[in-house]
Amino acid sequence: MTEGRPYRDYFDNEYLKGDALPDGGRTYTITGKARILLDDAHKLALELDTGDKWLANITNCAYMTRIFGTNIVADWVGHRITLAFDPSVKFGKDTVGGIRVIGSPELDQDLTFDFQENSRKKPRRVTLHRTADSPVVNEKAVFSASGAEDDTGADEALAFEKGPES
Repeated sequence: MTEGRPYRDYFDNEYLKGDALPDGGRTYTITGKARILLDDAHKLALELDTGDKWLANITNCAYMTRIFGTNIVADWVGHRITLAFDPSVKFGKDTVGGIRVIGSPELDQDLTFDFQENSRKKPRRVTLHRTADSPVVNEKAVFSASGAEDDTGADEALAFEKGPES
C-alpha cells in the first residue's frame, strides 16, 4: 500500500470525524457548546478539551442524557465522554459509519437500557460502558445494540459557551 494522506485531508472540515479516532475510542472532556447553522439546519456542536469540535447527533445526545442525568446541554460542559467510530451507524437507509458515544469514566458501572430511536422502529438494547480514565481507551470499542433548551449561538463563527452560567 502506498503511503500518503487519506482523501479526507484534502477537504476543509473543522469537525471531528470518526476516522480520526483511535481503535477502541478516546475520552474527551466537553469544554463548550454552540448552536450552529450548517447546511440550512441548526446543529449542536460540542467543543472538546483537545480543541476539536464535534457535531453531536440526536442519538448521541440521548446517550449523554442517560450518562449525565440531564438533557440540558449546558450541564454537560465539564463532563467526560468516550467516543469511538461505529461502522454500523446509518444515515437514512445507508450504513455510513460514524461517531458514537460508547460511555464515560464518570459512570459507576455499565448502563444498559432500551433505546427508542423513533416511533417506527422497535427499541434496541444499548449498553454504555464505564471507560478508562485515560484519554485513549485501550480496549476495543464494544457496540451493544440489538434488535431542548433554547440556545443562542453564533451561526457564522462558533461562539462556544463554556458552562452552566452561560
